[in-house]
Amino acid sequence: MNEDFINQIVEECRIRNVTEKTTRIYTYNATRFLEWAGDKPASAFTLNDAREYILYRRNNGASPAYCNSMCSALSFSSDTSFISPGIWMSFPE
Repeated sequence: MNEDFINQIVEECRIRNVTEKTTRIYTYNATRFLEWAGDKPASAFTLNDAREYILYRRNNGASPAYCNSMCSALSFSSDTSFISPGIWMSFPE
């Protein structure tokens, strides 16, 4: 299931002509988020999950730049994948 999630991000990046570097960053960030989320399916993620993860990373020394990158990746992921629709509407980009 998680491989499908990552593959959808890669495919959507290709469709939108996103650079290879940005694609790598998005997939890296999404993979780290999925690892943190454990066994929770991507379709069950909520805005609160993303906020908790970003707060967790900030509290453990992640830079603001990294967290901004994570916000972009998760926002992009929510636009392009099978994450529950409507959940991410208020997520900052």
